[in-house]
Amino acid sequence: MAPFTLWEVRAFLRRRRGLIAGVFAALAGLVVLVTLKLPSVYQATSLIVVEGHDTEQAYPGGLLTPRMEQRVRLAQAFLKSDALLGRTVVALGLVQPNEDPAVVADLVNGLRDKLDVQVAGADFLQVSLEGRDPERIARIVNYLVGQFIAENVAYSLRVVSGASNVLADDVKESERQLAAYEARIKAFRERYHDELPEQLGQQLAALDALQQRELTANRELREAKDRAAALERDLAATPKTLTPEMRAAADPGRPAPPSPAEALAARIADLQAQLDTALTKYTETHPEVIRLRRAVAEASARLAAVPPEPAPAPAPEPARPAGRELPNPAYAAAESSLAMSRATVAGLTTEHDEVVARIAALRARVQRVPQREQELAGLTRDYEALKERHRGMLAKLYQADLSRKVAREQGDERLRVLDPAVPPAVPVRPRRLLIAVAGLVLAAGAAVGAACLVDRVVDTSFHNARVVEDVLKLPVVAVIPVIGAGRRVQA
Repeated sequence: MAPFTLWEVRAFLRRRRGLIAGVFAALAGLVVLVTLKLPSVYQATSLIVVEGHDTEQAYPGGLLTPRMEQRVRLAQAFLKSDALLGRTVVALGLVQPNEDPAVVADLVNGLRDKLDVQVAGADFLQVSLEGRDPERIARIVNYLVGQFIAENVAYSLRVVSGASNVLADDVKESERQLAAYEARIKAFRERYHDELPEQLGQQLAALDALQQRELTANRELREAKDRAAALERDLAATPKTLTPEMRAAADPGRPAPPSPAEALAARIADLQAQLDTALTKYTETHPEVIRLRRAVAEASARLAAVPPEPAPAPAPEPARPAGRELPNPAYAAAESSLAMSRATVAGLTTEHDEVVARIAALRARVQRVPQREQELAGLTRDYEALKERHRGMLAKLYQADLSRKVAREQGDERLRVLDPAVPPAVPVRPRRLLIAVAGLVLAAGAAVGAACLVDRVVDTSFHNARVVEDVLKLPVVAVIPVIGAGRRVQA
């Protein structure tokens, strides 16, 4: 089928212009009526800005609560929750307090479908609600935003309060552990006070003094043993009794050997001189001073125990028989000196053994100093770590208390309503001009379609040569055009 020509289209429109105009007028009127009757839908919007979300560290308690952007992302779930929407419809008087739960549920579902929550990154939160009553939707949006901010503040307060309580318990437990560690360190220092690193210098000095004293004791013991051996030889060479001949041959100018009391007095004087010299170098608590004082006391005790010397024998009578033997006083003095020398050797031996034992004990303590140092370092390290953790807990507890105080008195200042909802003056739907234009276009199309339908189906007359050829299948020989009518024909 060949396309229509412009002349045929013009003829069709001229022929059916009445029908097209009528149908278009009817449909256009209907479109205008429907457009005017469509209900207006308004949209109320509130904008919340999140301030300082990138400075959580500086906000009191910011480390204890979830980050603000996480809570903002949960705003959609909170604002569309049944609990909040139910409280909203009751608080704003949209339903009666004793309203049927089914009616309340339908109203809540309707609000949820019309409520739109958009989060722009972590900086903005936009809450929008559509409805037919501008005043009511603005009130609803503002109420929801206020509830969101209040719930956010309450949530922060609950979290910080809970964290503060937990931290307070942790601080008490940490203080108890610190006290236990301090007691352990104190007990360790009291138990091993002679084996601690800070006593090493004093212990080494005492060890050096004892080693010097051991050398002195060895020398004194050796000298005492030599004296005892010499006295034993002298005693063996001294006769126990004296004959008259021996008395006559004795040299009256020979000095008598020292008595035991004199030997002890000389020993005490020597020890006292050593003690005076030691006091110029050491304190009263020094081991050498203590040893010398003990030696002076022992020698003084031995001197007090020495029996008094017998009175000198009277001069022999001239009538004494010539062959009588008398006790040799030199032998008695030598025997007494030997006994005192042997007692001195025994005392020096005991003193030497004590010095050796003290040196061994002191060396053992010095050798245990590295072990005690490691043990004390371990205790101190654990104590310092616990103390540092305790300081961190105190800082967090202070931060939590400050955050709780700020949240209770000032709220969360990071959330601010930048643009509260106001009753909109212009509806967002429907777009009447667009609907009217689209309706008129469709009405024109429907009018033309109705004319085509009538021209093809209802009207069976031939209007041009094309239709004749299509129907009769015969060629058209000639076409007589319309000559005109009315005044033109009459003329």
